[in-house]
Amino acid sequence: MGATILNPRAVAGTGLPAGKSRQFVAPSSWSAERPEALVICCSDGRWHGQIEEFVRAQVSERADLMALPGGPAILNRWTSSFEEAKTAQQALEFLCAHHTLSSAWLIAHQDCAYYAARYGPLDPAYQLRRQFEDLEKSAAVLRQIKSDLAIHLVFASRAAEKVVFTIG
Repeated sequence: MGATILNPRAVAGTGLPAGKSRQFVAPSSWSAERPEALVICCSDGRWHGQIEEFVRAQVSERADLMALPGGPAILNRWTSSFEEAKTAQQALEFLCAHHTLSSAWLIAHQDCAYYAARYGPLDPAYQLRRQFEDLEKSAAVLRQIKSDLAIHLVFASRAAEKVVFTIG
């Protein structure tokens, strides 16, 4: 992996429990430059490896990332809840105010458990339509926060054992 695990004694004075602490040193260097891209995606770990590959190849080496159940759905107060949408919007307002964001990438994925939990008894085609509607509504919320943000809607789906990202 190229990373180094340091001796637990090296973290003395950090407030972490003595003898139980260890350190991981990331092999990549830290950068003071603020991210220019924001990615909002679902927290489903089955998709994270491929989403990280997509982000690094198509978006940015260093993007702001919001990963939570349903991803962009959180911004639609009718899909999530008023309080959840309000909290997410406040977080996005902060990021837009304090980072140099020029683009946002809203990523939804096939067979999302968030939608299955919300609309399980309904037709799977309805769940998919809701995902696309939520992408559009989330984009509208972002445009209200920062009108000059380039917004990209992305849908990840499986093709055999591979993940295909369709950018709209």
